[in-house]
This record gives sequence, structure tokens and C-alpha cells, in this order.
Amino acid sequence: MFLENALTTPEKEARGHDIAAKRAKLIGDCESVAKMYGGFNPLQRPGQLVPTKQIYATLISNEEFAKISAAADFKADSVITMDDKRFHIKDTIVGQADLEAFALSVNRITEAKTRLQQLVDVQPKLTKDEDKKKVEKEIKDIQDILSKNLEEFKKARGFDFTAEAITLPSEAKLIVQLSEDEWKKANEGKAPAAPAAPAAPEKK
Repeated sequence: MFLENALTTPEKEARGHDIAAKRAKLIGDCESVAKMYGGFNPLQRPGQLVPTKQIYATLISNEEFAKISAAADFKADSVITMDDKRFHIKDTIVGQADLEAFALSVNRITEAKTRLQQLVDVQPKLTKDEDKKKVEKEIKDIQDILSKNLEEFKKARGFDFTAEAITLPSEAKLIVQLSEDEWKKANEGKAPAAPAAPAAPEKK
């Protein structure tokens, strides 16, 4: 479509060269991936990365970094820099169950904060008393839910939730879809388990 939308011949030629260069780079990148990951080529078969470990890091100021780095037990790898910002690793989440529980907790807090802000923004615009009372009640309910979720987060993690924190995967499994032949080959010689024999009747 990018090529077809070109208006002039020189533009078509330029876009054709651009597409060819990007295609060549894509093929080269996929070949590099195949060498690194046992022949897996993302152009040839579906694949998915499933995180198995994540880090949770909070944004820190220069003053906070100076204080943290001055501690006797400071470890350099506990602080990461991204886009000229420093983040202090507060927690490492390992295992599917803990990762899912952590994500659910963060989502609940984030959604509650978003909904609360929406209600606060709309509240001054209301003119009917009935609508005002309805929004006031909903704000109170959301505040209660948010407070509860924040308390649960701190209890589970040992520190307060902050909206400026980031979550980054540090380990993951690569899962690929097997073809029919690969599936059959992987299960060759694996006979189904025999049903358990019925227990012999007790002798009286």
C-alpha cells in the first residue's frame, strides 16, 4: 500500500528501494534470532515470549540516589537508568502465579485511580442535586476500594505503590507453536497410561 500510494515515478522508485532495504533488514534480523534461539524464525512460525520474572522499580531523584548509593550495602545493579531517569529496583516477581497476582493488584489500583480522577473532574460540572449525590457516593466507594487495594499492595510487597514505578521483564520463556508432524514426533512411543486396576474385594 505504501508503494501503491506513491504519486510520481521517482517517488515509487524511492519507496521501492526503501521497502527492499527494510525487507532485507527484517530477514537478516530473523536469521540472527534463529541462530540465537535454536532455529526459531519469527517469520516462519508463531512464537510468544512469556515473562517468568519481572522487576518493579521506582523513580528516584538525584538526592534519593545519593542517599541510596551512600549506604554500606548498596549494590550498583539495584539502580537502572532509562531516558536520563534513575529507577531503584524495589522488588523481583518470580513465577506465573505471583506475576499474575502482582499484575492484577497493579491493574486494580490503576483502574481505581483513573475512575476516581474521572469522577473528580466531572463533579464540578453537575447541576442536579440527584447527580451530585450519586457521584459523591461513587467517589466515596472508589476511595474505599483504592485504600483497600493500596493497603493490600503494601502488605504483600513491603512498600507503598507509586504511579511513577515501572515493571520490566528480566526473564522469559519462548513458546513456539508445533506443527502437526512435530507434535506427532514429540509423542511417538508415548503410550496412554493404562487405567488403574479395580481393587480386590476384601475377604471376610
